[in-house]
Amino acid sequence: MGSHIIRTWTGRGAQAKAARLAASVLEVVLLGVLAVLTARLIWLVAYGASASDMDIALPQTVSGEAHRVADLSALQGGRLFAVTDMERTSDSEIIAPETALDLTLFGVRRGPDPQSGSAVIQASGSPQRSHAVGSEVIDGVMLEAVYPDRVTIRRLGIAESLYLREEARRNSSIPAGVTATDGVAAEFWTGIQVVPEFRDGVLAGYRLTEASRADLLSRTGLQAGDLITSINGLRIGSGTDIGRVMREVGAADRLQLEVERGGQSQTINVDPR
Repeated sequence: MGSHIIRTWTGRGAQAKAARLAASVLEVVLLGVLAVLTARLIWLVAYGASASDMDIALPQTVSGEAHRVADLSALQGGRLFAVTDMERTSDSEIIAPETALDLTLFGVRRGPDPQSGSAVIQASGSPQRSHAVGSEVIDGVMLEAVYPDRVTIRRLGIAESLYLREEARRNSSIPAGVTATDGVAAEFWTGIQVVPEFRDGVLAGYRLTEASRADLLSRTGLQAGDLITSINGLRIGSGTDIGRVMREVGAADRLQLEVERGGQSQTINVDPR
């Protein structure tokens, strides 16, 4: 009889414990449902009934390889930092300050754009030389751009301007400004058009162009394309002061020109009258 009472009491105790456990689980579930409902109610109040459900996503881990690819893409795009159109312009579009280097600009030959021309520049103690854009004028100084009245050079990363002076212009080509008082040769010098020609960067002479007066060329025996290498025995070269040559021969009634034509050298006596 006693043992039966003990077993009955033990069974009831186990049932009570199980009931309490079930009640605890149910309370947890109900609390979770209540939390979700409360969160949705707050969402609807804050964003309205038309708002989409919250999408709470866990942060994704990006692999090291993918991260490196993204970095490379940013570098390749060249847009690590935003730059407005007005913040950066080409240095060649800005007139740089005048250089203090001992250089003389004797002439320019322009191309389709400033970055495709060439210039005749003389450094102190050196002959005149023709330099293309991108070439080195002297150690550490590069020709960057060519304009009608100047060139831009770059020294130690800094842009500087070298201007074409009138005195240098007179000393670099046969001048067209010889007046009639200089003698009868004046008409000849004002009627021809020449351009300096360089070989291996050194002045070789002055070549007659098609812009020269055809009647003068026909009358004197010269031809467009002739390269004048000597005037009255004065050889033309990088060290030649062409201004001095012109002062000496400008008043002459006869000229003896040594020219290269078709690869052959010949002497032509010119009567400019």
